Amino acid sequence: MKMTEPGNHQAITVIVPVRVNVLIEEMLLRLNSLVYDEEMLRYVCVLVIDDGSQPDHAKKLKAHCDRYNFGYLYLGTREKLFSIARCRNEGAKAAKTPYIFFQDVDLMPTQGFYRKLSQEIDIVDLLNQANNMIMIPVAYLTERATKEFMEDRRAGKLQRYLDKVLNRDHEDFEKFSSGTSACLYDRHYYLSCGGNREEYSGWGFEDIEFNLRVLIDSNRLPIPKNWQKDISTFDNQTKYEGWKSAYRLFGDRSFYKGIILFHAWHNVDKETPYSQRRDTNRKLFRSHIKDFLNNGEHPPA
Repeated sequence: MKMTEPGNHQAITVIVPVRVNVLIEEMLLRLNSLVYDEEMLRYVCVLVIDDGSQPDHAKKLKAHCDRYNFGYLYLGTREKLFSIARCRNEGAKAAKTPYIFFQDVDLMPTQGFYRKLSQEIDIVDLLNQANNMIMIPVAYLTERATKEFMEDRRAGKLQRYLDKVLNRDHEDFEKFSSGTSACLYDRHYYLSCGGNREEYSGWGFEDIEFNLRVLIDSNRLPIPKNWQKDISTFDNQTKYEGWKSAYRLFGDRSFYKGIILFHAWHNVDKETPYSQRRDTNRKLFRSHIKDFLNNGEHPPA
């Protein structure tokens, strides 16, 4: 495990999990999108967690991180299935800030995003109420809109794209979700709760399972009836029923304030071992959220 230090020591470390086997230039382009918010390094430091990229790609990633003053941590896990849970946990352990924010590499900010994110820490009083989280909604762009977004340097960009989201313009957006993995936590609280369960290797559910533990632990919302039921999408909740109806409210809160990230379009290969873990992870998830509701026991710190 090799690490280079982040370039500064702000209150938040943005943890970005990656693994590159092919298309290194596409990955570097995605990392570039972090600096669409030109003020970001005034408010956060960035730590890229490389979960076993090929050696030549890892070298390019590290050089890219050095160029942008991002921290870089390489995990010797190339022979294992890519695990975002492992990346987040290792990033949380390595971070030197009181707060951590999980941002997948395909999520793009607009100008001022990280300033608003840092202000939310005081607004929700995370210093005194560590068992809470700040969840950021995500709008998923189409291929055409992704190219347009990356090239758009005009003032008022956020307002333009928020208007498109509100109109649910399907030429620009594939979907909108206020229930996401883009969350900020008190670092010590996250670690004390065992972080993401690493048995969720491959695609999905490690973030949702942890966030539902936070939801129950915080006691800020009543538990919906039919807790384990997966009802529709986050954007189409019409009743307070099933876990999604409560989960999405954390992201709704940020969306009402115009705090949002945009997902860059990319091809998804559903036949990879990573993607094919989805059904296995879903079964684990259903078991875990039932057990935690009954006994309230986190994994070991």
